[in-house]
Amino acid sequence: ERADRRTMIYQCEDSETGFLSAVFAAYETKETPNQLVFTDVQTAMLSEIRRIPPDYEKATRVRAALLRRGGRRAADDLDKVLRSAEEDKMTAAFRYVRLTINERADVSGRLADPDVFRFQDIVRRVQAERHRFTGFLRFLETKSGVYYAHYAPDNDITALIAPHFRARLSAQKFVIHDVKRNKLALCDGKQLRYAETDALPTIVLSEDEAALQTLWRTYFHTVAIEERTNRRLQDNCLPRRYRRHMTEFGRQD
Repeated sequence: ERADRRTMIYQCEDSETGFLSAVFAAYETKETPNQLVFTDVQTAMLSEIRRIPPDYEKATRVRAALLRRGGRRAADDLDKVLRSAEEDKMTAAFRYVRLTINERADVSGRLADPDVFRFQDIVRRVQAERHRFTGFLRFLETKSGVYYAHYAPDNDITALIAPHFRARLSAQKFVIHDVKRNKLALCDGKQLRYAETDALPTIVLSEDEAALQTLWRTYFHTVAIEERTNRRLQDNCLPRRYRRHMTEFGRQD
């Protein structure tokens, strides 16, 4: 009876390989963990924690099964969920992937199922932030001619927005820097690559950049109609936490 009440927690690496390795372990042991987590957790009474090491070969097998049974959409949606900052993302992803594999079908439309609804809600949140930053990201022209943008998104979306800017900026060299996670997307004008660094970059602006920033701030404040200011609408459309990385607001909280 005690065993029935025990909470089984799988702990895995915060990566697609780590997550898929945990899914493989659940099928291999025929266990159904109550939770999947990616950070250290305290062992509570009546709980059991299993730490699942990442295994690329096992992860590849699970990913292949997900593609066969849920299609490309299931794999793409999983990638978005694993980029989320939601604390329950691993558990939500596990329940969704297990349902997809067991049903041998794309289950994304079954929103009456709470597991599907939660998973798709996380997907929607990540997609919404990705869409926002295709408009919110601000690039600075550096002395070397490379454009640099810094931001701090809620979710790990740098790899999701970088292809958009590669297409939009054509052959322009640029760097997108997620200062919250110390992640970089670097484009040489043709190819994209990604890196991680703890070092703060030294940015030397071009001679024209300061003047352009002043013009942009002047335009931004000039077109505003004070009598029609709607702070609540502004905050809904442009959350304040994003503004410290935007030229027109300056670095502020």
